[in-house]
Amino acid sequence: MKSDMKRATVYFDSRIHWCLRLKAAETDRSISDLVNEAVKLSLAEDAEDLAAFKERLHEPNLAFEDVLKDLRKRGNPVAHVPSVGRKREMPSRKSLRESMPRMKQGSARLVREDRDAR
Repeated sequence: MKSDMKRATVYFDSRIHWCLRLKAAETDRSISDLVNEAVKLSLAEDAEDLAAFKERLHEPNLAFEDVLKDLRKRGNPVAHVPSVGRKREMPSRKSLRESMPRMKQGSARLVREDRDAR
């Protein structure tokens, strides 16, 4: 473990944790590495957004209604929503859970077996 790393407790939704375990096993990385990378990417996106906001700080504010009127005047469609056919019901959590494949063995065991095979 790196000396500049700090320990924290993070609670994940059970489905997210399951996906993280699978990805960690498939990529031969730890969950901690995956979470660190995701947080770094998110913070980098935030920094880019803040820089873009700062660049556009002195631009005039436009009212949403004025922008829509201008688009309509130019003949540009504001939005096009295609029909999607029949309306589907949202699946229940139980049916989603039952449709997800189950791991036959834990990800830590998969990682160990993979490392031993090498």
